Amino acid sequence: MQSTNYLGLVTFNSTGISVVNYNEIRSKLVEQFKLIYGSDIDLSTTSADGIYIETLSLIINNILQTLKAMYSNLDTRTATGQFLDILCALTNVTRKPATKSSVYVNITGLTANAPYLIGNQLELLDKNGNIWTCSPFTADASGETTILATCNDLGPVKAEVGWIYSTVEMLSGVTITMQSEAIQGTWAETDAQLRRRRENSLSMQSLTVLEGINGALLNVAGIEDVQIYNNDTTSALTAKDTTSIAKNDIYVLIRKNENITINDSIIGSIIYEKKTPGVHTTQVDNAAVVANNGIDKSYNYPNQLSLTQTVYWKECKAINPAIVIVLTPLNYFVSGTGDTSTGKKVANEVISYVNNLRISQDISFIELQSIVLFADPKYRGVSTYTISSITIDSASVNYVNPNTYYKYSTITITGDAPSNITITIV
Repeated sequence: MQSTNYLGLVTFNSTGISVVNYNEIRSKLVEQFKLIYGSDIDLSTTSADGIYIETLSLIINNILQTLKAMYSNLDTRTATGQFLDILCALTNVTRKPATKSSVYVNITGLTANAPYLIGNQLELLDKNGNIWTCSPFTADASGETTILATCNDLGPVKAEVGWIYSTVEMLSGVTITMQSEAIQGTWAETDAQLRRRRENSLSMQSLTVLEGINGALLNVAGIEDVQIYNNDTTSALTAKDTTSIAKNDIYVLIRKNENITINDSIIGSIIYEKKTPGVHTTQVDNAAVVANNGIDKSYNYPNQLSLTQTVYWKECKAINPAIVIVLTPLNYFVSGTGDTSTGKKVANEVISYVNNLRISQDISFIELQSIVLFADPKYRGVSTYTISSITIDSASVNYVNPNTYYKYSTITITGDAPSNITITIV
C-alpha cells in the first residue's frame, strides 16, 4: 500500500520515502504551465516564466530533500549523527565518546617544594610532539613519583616504552620512565557501531534478568566485563573470593577501564532497575578481598516511596601473579630484550592471552604451555627453543582467579643463548 502526494513528487511505501529529482520537478511544472497557458508558451531560461520555473523547481527540490532527510532520521536503520543519538537514547543506549591514551610514568629528579609541582599538572612530551598531562600530584622528599599521564589529544595515540622522554618545560635533571606501552584511546563510536550495539541491547530485553543486567552494564562506556553470581538455592553460597552470598541474592562483579570515570549512580541504577524485585545484592564481606582484588562499591537508590535501597557490587582489581617461563635455546634463537627477540615475542603472546581472560577465569596451564610453544617464530619450520619450565606464582599448576581479572605489562628477560633464557612477566 502506498500514498502519493500532488504530482507524484513524494511517495511513501514499505521501504520508506521516495522523492523525485530536480529534472523531474521542472518537467512536471513545465507540463502544468503548458496545460494552463498553452503549449506554445515560452519557458526557456531567457524568459520570465522560464526563470520563475527554474527558481520554483530549486525551492521544491530543497524542500523535498529536507523532507527525505527528516524522514530517514526517524528510523534507526538510516538515521545518522545526532538524530541517531536521540533515537538510541530512547532505549537507554548512548554513543560511547572518544577516549584518550594513558600510561603510568615514573618521574625522578623533581623538587618537592617547587610550586609548579604541588597540586598542579605537569606536562610531558613524546617523540611525536604529543603532549601528555599528568594528574595533580605532590612529589615526595626524594623528588620521585609515579603518576598517570594522559594524552591531550583524543583517539588512539600510540606511545611505546621510551617515547615519552621529557617535560614540556625541559626541566633539567628530570628523568621520565614509562612503565609500559601506553593504553591507546579510542575514537568516538561510529554510527554503524552505535546502531549495532543498540540492536544487541534490544535483543537482550527478551533474555533472562541476569543477561539483561549484564547487557545493560556492558553498554556503559568504560565497563569491559561483567560477571554475576545468582544464588537461587535455599542456603548461602561462597564465592571464589570468599564472599558469602545469601540465598536469593546476586553478587555483581565489574571490570572497569581504569582511565574512564563512571559515576556510581549510573552502575547502581542499572543494577537496581534491571534486577528482579525483592532480590538483594551482596556486599563484599571480607576485608582481605577489598585489600587484594576488589573495591566494595554501593549506591543508595531512591525509590517511589521516598525510601532508599542500597545496591552493592564489586569493582575488580587486577592481579598479576608472576609468570616465569624458562626456555632452552636451540639453533637460530634470537637473544636479547628488544622487540625482535624471541623472548619478547613469547612474552607478548602470553600477555595477550592472560589479559583477555574473563572475570574469574583461571589461567589454564595447558593453554599457557601451548601458547608458549606456538609463539616460536621457528626457522624453516624448525623450533628454536624447548620449554624447560613454566611457573605461575611459584607453582607449576593452574592459578586460581579469586573473582577478578589479570593485567600484565612488565617483561623481564635474563640469560643469553646457549644458556637458558628466563622470561618473567608481572
